[in-house]
Amino acid sequence: MKTKVFTLLSIIPLLLSSCSFKGDTESYRNGEIMYEDNLTYETAFVDANFYLIDSLIKAEETFTFYITNKNCASCTDFKDKITSYIKDTKQLIYRFDISTSPEDLQKLGKAYSDFFFPGGSIVTPQVYVFSAKKACQFVKNTRYETTAMFTNAMKEYVYETNVYNISTLDTFNKFIEKNDELVFYAHKRTNSFSVSVFKNEVRNLINRTNKVFALVDIDRFSEADAKAFYDKFGFGDFPPISFMAGHYKNQELVNVMAHEKQAGDIHAFLADLL
Repeated sequence: MKTKVFTLLSIIPLLLSSCSFKGDTESYRNGEIMYEDNLTYETAFVDANFYLIDSLIKAEETFTFYITNKNCASCTDFKDKITSYIKDTKQLIYRFDISTSPEDLQKLGKAYSDFFFPGGSIVTPQVYVFSAKKACQFVKNTRYETTAMFTNAMKEYVYETNVYNISTLDTFNKFIEKNDELVFYAHKRTNSFSVSVFKNEVRNLINRTNKVFALVDIDRFSEADAKAFYDKFGFGDFPPISFMAGHYKNQELVNVMAHEKQAGDIHAFLADLL
């Protein structure tokens, strides 16, 4: 597969790539597509802008990031292959189209040139995997020729978890309905205390669990969904809650813990369930 190279020397300095980390990295699933049967290239991804990617990196979250370009023939050829991979695995992949977001591309170039622009250029299509320790690895584009090749390549970079990222109230309610047992953690990535609790108390617990775990991304909720979500647990209209954890069994809420408790209590609460 031929790839397309875009030179960005005018906006960023020449730096060596930091994408050299190799290892066993957790990969979360996209809860928003878990129960969708007719996924397409348009619906299979989470479309990302600079601010979303910036918040993920600063929060030291693990995620997969796909850079594409609608004017790139190789990107068009790769569409069906990466979509088939997502259909089979329901993996959460953030998509960034450089042809439709030139301003965000420049922001990425200035902030993270060592990640995305080795030698002052970017190649499309390109799939990156970020570890929780801010290490970055890119899946070699020689592995993009077929769906099977790309799937096997991804297995060398990530392992699939039972963690589902959820960004709407409808999907959260659907997970309650579809699963006999559900454990969840809801947090705000833009809140530093919430990020700290997730990194230090939650992440290592959830990555290897066999139970269905919902990681609720309050930052991506609509205002109406956020209000209804808080109301669902009796916390009223937009309380100062940066995170909470809860447990459903047979569609009934068994217990919920909000941030008034100490962070260590959140760890113990989830450890007992997972």
